[in-house]
Formats: sequence, structure tokens, C-alpha cells
Amino acid sequence: MLLTEFPATATPGPVIEFEGKDLADSTVKISDYAGQVVLVNFWATWCSPCKEEMPVLQEYYEDHQDAGFTVVAINTGDSPEEAAAFVEKYRYTFPVWSDPPGNRLIALGIRGLPYSLVLDQQGKRVAQWYGATNTEHLESIITPLLEQQ
Repeated sequence: MLLTEFPATATPGPVIEFEGKDLADSTVKISDYAGQVVLVNFWATWCSPCKEEMPVLQEYYEDHQDAGFTVVAINTGDSPEEAAAFVEKYRYTFPVWSDPPGNRLIALGIRGLPYSLVLDQQGKRVAQWYGATNTEHLESIITPLLEQQ
């Protein structure tokens, strides 16, 4: 497992609002999750570390969604149909967006997958990393934010 915590861009801070399409082709925005702690995760079906961490994200999501936490998994490099088939096969229940051409990756200066960033309840970027995560890592970053509510 590779877990490298360092900024993909400058120092952590506010994230510019962005929108995308979910797997049902509906327009969605990060601000739709205002007031929640949000883990934004960029992934692809062909990315082994991405596939390794997805069950970890699902478990953490299930355990903490009632406490004001969500995952927004943004698939890149796959068609919406490929992403939907993957999500259905493994029964992931967190929100999944589709960005097949990788426009969001380019706009944020992301150079590898998986890439995750955490937004606090005010939408401020408080953490970011490249590489697959684990439960202990999520607990150390996200749980304290949830306890502040």
C-alpha cells in the first residue's frame, strides 16, 4: 500500500466549488453535502490500489454516514457504464460521480490515482493524499472532525 500525504496543489485550504454528473447522469455539486465531512476520492476500475481501498471506504461510510460523513467517489478513465457495473458488482452505496475524460483531475492538478481529499463541515480542504488508505488513517483524520459537530 502506498500512502503519501502531501499536497497535490498548494497548502490545504478552501476548495473551489465544482460539479459533476452522478452515474444516473444527474448534475451534482460538492455543496450538496454542505455541513458534512466529505471524503472526495478519485479512482478508476483499472487502478489496483483504488480497488484495494474501496471496501475500506464503504465500511467507513457505513459506520459514519449517520454522524455527518459521506464519500464522493469520482470515477475517471472509465465510461459511466463501466463505473456503474463495478459499483453494482461490489455493492458500494456511497455517491459515485463520473468524469471519464478526467477533467476534474486536470483542474485540480492531480497526477495519480487513487487521490483523496477531505473537506470539513465548512467545505474547507483539511487533508489530502495519494495512495490507498486504510481504516486507521481515516479514523485519525475524519473521526476528530465528526466529533467536533
